[in-house]
Amino acid sequence: MPRKQEHSATSCKVLVERLKDCKSSDQRVLLLEDLLWKSRNLPPGARWFYTARALKCFVDGPVAARLDMEEPEMMTHKADVAILTAIPPELIATKIAFNIPLEIQEDEYVNGLRFWETPLTDSTGGQLDIVLTMIGESGNVSCAAACDRLFNTYDVGLCILVGVAAGLKGKVKLGDVVAADIVLDYENARLESDGAKKRPRQFSPGVQIARDLEYFNPQQHNWYDILRQASGQLREVTYLEAPPNDDFWNPEFVSGVILSGEKLIADGSLDVRRKEYHDRIRAAEMEGRGFARMCEEHGVPWLVFRGISDYGDPQINKDWQGTSALDAATAARLFIERGYKKPI
Repeated sequence: MPRKQEHSATSCKVLVERLKDCKSSDQRVLLLEDLLWKSRNLPPGARWFYTARALKCFVDGPVAARLDMEEPEMMTHKADVAILTAIPPELIATKIAFNIPLEIQEDEYVNGLRFWETPLTDSTGGQLDIVLTMIGESGNVSCAAACDRLFNTYDVGLCILVGVAAGLKGKVKLGDVVAADIVLDYENARLESDGAKKRPRQFSPGVQIARDLEYFNPQQHNWYDILRQASGQLREVTYLEAPPNDDFWNPEFVSGVILSGEKLIADGSLDVRRKEYHDRIRAAEMEGRGFARMCEEHGVPWLVFRGISDYGDPQINKDWQGTSALDAATAARLFIERGYKKPI
């Protein structure tokens, strides 16, 4: 049976206690270095609290007294997996997929962000702590800001961006789910006198997460049956469209490159961009770049699951948003339950 990953705050607490009892100067320095490393991804208040407690082991008198502080409450928040959505249809669909009652009040409220917590059982029978939130608007900057607030509130083991995207017609169809093995920031460029020099940036999930994804296929875990059961609840939300009939609604799950920028693509240019940037482009959206960048900044493993709700052409409409978001959220849940392996 795999060992549970030790909570960062728990590790720091143990190291502080060992520092108090340690007499060797060399060992004390090593313990302090270990604590500083393990506290790097804690919320700022928690990081400073444990650093101050550790420094007290090296000083005494008035200096030590100045380092006394109360343990911040935010250290108690831990999420094995955090789910981030951007707009209300995505939040609603993800609540349905994770069996969170639509009317239930949030568990935490931090500067405008609402967090819903729920347990989930993985394939080994162990319990995972899940937290769900919504940015409230589209865009990479807004997503990055929300991620920063999320990571300063919760100690997150894995973060998944779930939502809808424009898909490349002919490569994917409406309702399909694309998992990003690369998020491509296609708008990064240098403006020079003779024109713009394109400098696309790539973000890729960590090696372990990428390997877990390679072994995962939601169709092997009753994906369609779960979707059709969840669709009944989606139908009850009157301002979201009902899923299409069973003959048409058979989504596929694929891995590929997802474009991310600040522009909503609605000019039918996705195939042109595929030829220009990467032959494995399958979708385009507006949050993945900021999401991946902020996850890397905080050292949090990440994934992006996108349901295809349109083809990025002038005929764009919102008829598929609820269904496609439900497809992506359900695939994400199955990945957490059946595909994800927590670090040991």
